[in-house]
Amino acid sequence: MRISLRSVSKKLKRLNYICNTLVADYKSRSVLEDQMVLDQWKGNIDPGPGRRFCIFASFDPQSRVADYVFHYVSQLCDLGFCIIFVTTSEQVRESDIDRLRSFCAYIVHRRNVGLDFGSWKIGLTFIPRPMTGKSLLLANDSVYGPLFDLRESFARAEREGYDLWGITDNWEVQYHVQSYFVYLNEAFCGSEAFSQFFAGMKLIDSKIVAINRYEVGLSQCALRAGFKVGALCSYTSIIKHALDDANQRLEKLSQLRVNFNGNIFSILFRKLPDPYMDEFNYYAWIRKKISKNIPLNQNHHFWRILIDAYRCPFMKTGLLRNPRANIPGLHEWPHVVDRTDYDTRLITDHFKRVSPRKA
Repeated sequence: MRISLRSVSKKLKRLNYICNTLVADYKSRSVLEDQMVLDQWKGNIDPGPGRRFCIFASFDPQSRVADYVFHYVSQLCDLGFCIIFVTTSEQVRESDIDRLRSFCAYIVHRRNVGLDFGSWKIGLTFIPRPMTGKSLLLANDSVYGPLFDLRESFARAEREGYDLWGITDNWEVQYHVQSYFVYLNEAFCGSEAFSQFFAGMKLIDSKIVAINRYEVGLSQCALRAGFKVGALCSYTSIIKHALDDANQRLEKLSQLRVNFNGNIFSILFRKLPDPYMDEFNYYAWIRKKISKNIPLNQNHHFWRILIDAYRCPFMKTGLLRNPRANIPGLHEWPHVVDRTDYDTRLITDHFKRVSPRKA
């Protein structure tokens, strides 16, 4: 009996996930939410009735609130969101609290347990009940933006009739909206499905289990309850564009490689490395993955297409900090972002502070 390597790999991943789940459940915290809060401060925004709420999850290894985060939060405030800012940084600077007060209803400092979903669960306790008539945005500081006016995004989502929506989606494990930006409308927030989902949430430190159970789980919960779920930059649309882009680049790179290998210097000095080989191999790999319907991280591999062609309002912070990314053209990000509404200095200032690599 033949067993494919892909089949074995899938079974090993599944076994690894089961083991991680068992460990996460064993370690899951039974501590009450109010015992997780270290400190809290009242902001200047009134959390009155009929408000759109945002729970913003933040963490900084140097216990600072970066300028790009202040910009993001201020933009959400301008859109009318009543913000509960929840940080798991080791400390909260007084100067940061003072700046945040202008945009937030509450600033909450909590123990670093349970990842972003832990922050969102605890942030919910600061929203006046009941949730009927309220909408909710779950956001975090893992992205730079908004690169474009978010009013465009909200207007489009309203036209589509989404009850739960985000900027990008993913088909790994099961279909889900990626959790760095998830908007839940009044209908879903007032539903039993919403209440049960967050009531059953545990404070889990395993990222893989949290993603599978809560990031994937939230979208699946809404779908099972009959709500309309979607993303403004859908993966199915992006990969069609990405496949065309990969084919065009491969055709161009093939010709460049032929020209290089046929020039006099290449003939005389056979040991000269092919300067186009890495980029060619990358796009060949992209084409192969798409052709085999293997999901890819569109926020990384298709970041430029997202911004240029789809006016995606965010760029992941981890894209620039990942030393293993090796994505062709990534060094051109300042030129791409310059064509948006965003100030690139917010990115370079943050990048220089948190990354040992040069921006």
